[in-house]
Amino acid sequence: MGFSQASLTKRLTSSAGNGFGPADAKWAVDHSGADWTAEAVKAKGYMNSGMGFSRQSLIAQLTSPAGNQFTAAGAGYAADQVGLK
Repeated sequence: MGFSQASLTKRLTSSAGNGFGPADAKWAVDHSGADWTAEAVKAKGYMNSGMGFSRQSLIAQLTSPAGNQFTAAGAGYAADQVGLK
C-alpha cells in the first residue's frame, strides 16, 4: 500500500516492527531515496481491495494517523492518479 515518511518512521521505531531508535529511523527515512509521491500512488492497492472509496474517503484513509499518514498533497495526488477526480 506504500509508506509515507511518517508511517515508515513509525514502522521502524515500533516495538512490533523493527524497534530502531528515533534518530536511526529518521536517518534511514531521510536517506532512503524514496519518492514519497510515488509511494502515495500505491494507494491503488486500496482501490483494488473491494472496499470502495470515494475521493474524500481515500484521502482520509491515506492521511489518517491510524493509516498511512501521507500529507494532504500526497493523498490528493494519489487520488488523482487512481482516477478519483
